[in-house]
Amino acid sequence: MGKRRPAGKRRSALPLILAAAAVLAIALIAIFLPRYLRKKPEDALDAVFFDVGQGDAILLSFPEGEFALIDAGSRDDAELLVEELACRGVRRLSFAAVTHPHEDHAGGMEAVLRAIPADKVYLSDGENDAGYYIDLLEWLEKSGTPCGVPGNGEVVYEKAGCRVTAVYNGEGAENLNDSSLIFRAVYGETSLLLTGDAEIPEETRLLALGGEIASDLLKLGHHGSQSSTGEAFLDAVKPRYAVISCGRNNDYGHPHREVLDRLERRGISLSRTDREGTVLFRSDGRAWTKP
Repeated sequence: MGKRRPAGKRRSALPLILAAAAVLAIALIAIFLPRYLRKKPEDALDAVFFDVGQGDAILLSFPEGEFALIDAGSRDDAELLVEELACRGVRRLSFAAVTHPHEDHAGGMEAVLRAIPADKVYLSDGENDAGYYIDLLEWLEKSGTPCGVPGNGEVVYEKAGCRVTAVYNGEGAENLNDSSLIFRAVYGETSLLLTGDAEIPEETRLLALGGEIASDLLKLGHHGSQSSTGEAFLDAVKPRYAVISCGRNNDYGHPHREVLDRLERRGISLSRTDREGTVLFRSDGRAWTKP
């Protein structure tokens, strides 16, 4: 009987299996990792509309790595918001702003600023003696953080081709919603208008000022309430995209059908935090996209 040839060594499939699993894991992370946690290009402007229920919290992530926060949701949202900001690498804010002193915009700001300092804080001229707002004002004074009401048309940030202007400070308002600070950000050929809870009377006063408010992207006032985002205002802003920040199944019925109809008639593309969660828009200076 002839000699049997020695069997060749069987190669283990384990390394190939592990490599395939690693590739699959990376692909799944890329797919399912929230868009707003992914690294953005250094030359982009990101506008992140956080899902903070029936409230507002908007992060502007500027080219070259600086940040600003417009509103901070309620006290109940503060811990989660601080975690979200940390995940985006926010360690300091070039500025923070409380558009007006209602709890769903101002309630979380003290906790955020305790964790993430700001170079300056902009406040509305509106007054509120609620505990959360008094606590915020007292902490700002104690911490020595510069704060104040911006002037109409005051440039609050300008760097790396990006400019943010307080186009209106809500002076002369008869209610807190209409005391909202309104900011406009411009980067290259793109622009963004942030309106707090401004209602139609404040929109009318803003239009009377005659300043530049036309913007590609609009954050609708007062969570899509029919008391805001009037016909004349929309025709002046001329947005292509709009965002509504509101809570799922909220008690106010926001956004109201009347506002949705106004947007639909103009062909404005709408994003909603109650349906999409946190909404991210990114500008390369030429156009807004939703990466």
